[in-house]
Amino acid sequence: MCSDCPTIPAADAAAETKRCVESIQLISKTIDGHISTCMLVEEQYCEAGISYHTSQLSARQPHVFPQSQLSDRAQMFETSSVTEHKALFAGLHASVAQLTDICSRYARIHGTVDQLYHRLFKELEPRWQEAYEAFQAHVDKFQECFGAAERLREVSRAIYETDDNGFRCAWHDASGPDPLNHPIPTRLGEEWVKYRAWM
Repeated sequence: MCSDCPTIPAADAAAETKRCVESIQLISKTIDGHISTCMLVEEQYCEAGISYHTSQLSARQPHVFPQSQLSDRAQMFETSSVTEHKALFAGLHASVAQLTDICSRYARIHGTVDQLYHRLFKELEPRWQEAYEAFQAHVDKFQECFGAAERLREVSRAIYETDDNGFRCAWHDASGPDPLNHPIPTRLGEEWVKYRAWM
């Protein structure tokens, strides 16, 4: 407890204790949800990366999308090492570690009503709000890129995956003598190299 905390009358202690405990538990549950969101973002990253890499290279050009968007997508999806991948997720993982630390340090529900009040309003809530803003900024950045990768895939599919005769000609379509059991992309060019490096 600190000098900024109000003195809670004995008559209100039980109700205030209940309110503080419930609020602490709710924040703790919310933090668990943020951690689950991080795992979901990593799954979505894999799906969005496949959308990006199965777009035609011809759709990833400045005459189709602004260069700044293409550069952002390339930075996100054209990684080729574990180090680059870790760097991509470093901010998000640091936010999750911070949220986990806040939860373990300040989301305790034992103590007097004065201790609970102080812990909730002076320690847990302000730290959680600040950490959540940083976490959400990382998530938003990923979500924006995921949406952009899907738009790229849609443009590629609609415009750049047919030949002059209207036949499908996506670089990643399976070809070879047995495309069901041993699929080989139609072209093993630059797209294939970038896709394999990302994988």
